[in-house]
Amino acid sequence: MEVTHTKRRSDRLRLAAVISYFPTSSEPHSGMPIFNQMRAMADIADLSLYVVRPQYPKMNFLRPRTFLNREYDPNYSISGMEMRYVSYAALPLLSRGLNGRSCAAKLLPLVRASQPDAILSYIVYPEGNAAVRVGEKLGVPVVVGAVGSDLRRIPDAWTRMLVKDTLRKAAHVVTKSSELRDQAIALGVSPAKVTAILNGCDAGVFRCRPRAEARVELSIEPDVRLAVFTGRLVEVKGLPHLIDAIRRVRETGERLQLAIIGDGPLLPRLQELCREKHLEGAVRFLGAQSPSSVARWLAASDLFCLSSYSEGSPNVILEALCCGRPVVATNVGGIPELVDAECGILVRPGDSSALADGIQRALRQSWNEQSISRVYRRGWDTMARETLNVCVDVVKAADRDLGDPKFLEAV
Repeated sequence: MEVTHTKRRSDRLRLAAVISYFPTSSEPHSGMPIFNQMRAMADIADLSLYVVRPQYPKMNFLRPRTFLNREYDPNYSISGMEMRYVSYAALPLLSRGLNGRSCAAKLLPLVRASQPDAILSYIVYPEGNAAVRVGEKLGVPVVVGAVGSDLRRIPDAWTRMLVKDTLRKAAHVVTKSSELRDQAIALGVSPAKVTAILNGCDAGVFRCRPRAEARVELSIEPDVRLAVFTGRLVEVKGLPHLIDAIRRVRETGERLQLAIIGDGPLLPRLQELCREKHLEGAVRFLGAQSPSSVARWLAASDLFCLSSYSEGSPNVILEALCCGRPVVATNVGGIPELVDAECGILVRPGDSSALADGIQRALRQSWNEQSISRVYRRGWDTMARETLNVCVDVVKAADRDLGDPKFLEAV
C-alpha cells in the first residue's frame, strides 16, 4: 500500500528510509539489526519505509551467486510497521553501474508522495546512490549510512567512483564504527560530514542466563564445549577456516562442537567440507533462527566465534557479549572497537591455526560472564535518537520552508 501524507505533525520529523537488508516473507529473520533500528525510529519520527530489492531474471545462470535471492511476498508486513517493498530490474555484474539509477526511478514517485523532510538510506551503493538521486530531484537532504562491505570491499573502479559520488553528494554520512568512519574520510568525505553511530542490542532478549538451563532446553550434554557462529553463509565470513579450526581443536582431545546459525549460498559447500573433515556430528547447521532462539544458543555456549575477512561492526558480537559469552574473532574492521582482553581474543584473519589457538585459549581461560554482559549496554532507542539528531541537523542546514516544525527544537 502506497503511503501519502496529507497533514504534517509539527512535533515529529517526516523521514523516508531506504534500505535493503530487512525481513521478508521467505527470510523472516533477515536484516534484524536494521529492522530493530527502524522499529525504534518509528517511535520518534514519522517514518515511511521502503525496502528495495533487485529483481533478477528467473534463469539460474542470470541470478547472483552471492545471496539466496528467494522469492517473497511484496505485501508482507512485520510488527505493524508502515513499509513497502520496491523492486528494480538487475543483472549480475552487467547492471551494477546502473542499479542506483534504476532503483531511483522506482523510488522517486513513492518518496515524492510521502513528502519527507529528509531521506535516510543504508548501504552506500546502490541504495544510498538511489536515495541521493531522489533527494536531488525533490530538494530533500539525504543521510547515507555505511555498514561495512559497502566501504571496505568495493568490487571495482566503476563502483568506487559511484560510491565516492554518493558520499560527496550526501548531506551527511553515518557509519557503524569509527573504523568505517575513517574509511569514509579516506574516500573523500569531510570529517565534519561523517558520524560514527554504533548499533544497539536488545538486552531484554540477549542477556546472561545459566548455561546449564539453556543446555537442558536444547538437549546439549553438560560436558560438551560449544562454540556458536551466527551470520550469513557467504565467502567473507571465512567459515572454512572456522570449520578447520574446530577440527584442529578436536584433534587435541577437546570435546568441542560448533553450532552454525544462519543461511546462505555457501551451505552445501560447508556441509561437504564437514563431511570431508569427518565433522558431521561435531558441526551443526541450524539455519536462520529467531532472535530468542539465537539468544538461547548463545546462553548454552562456551564462546562465540567469528572468522570474517572483513566486517563493519557486527551485531552478532554485541549479542554474544550481552549474553555474557567471550568472543574469539578476527582482528578486522570495527571488531577491535568491541572486543578487548576482558571479553575475548582477537586473531589474524584467514589463519585456521591462529583461530584454533584462540579457541583453545578461550576454553582454558576463566571468564567473568556477568562482567562481559555489562560491556555493551546500548539500546536501539539510543541509536535511533542519535540517528534522528543527525537527520534533524541536515534539515536545519538545508533551511527548507517547513512552516512551524516543533521537532527542530524537540530533539
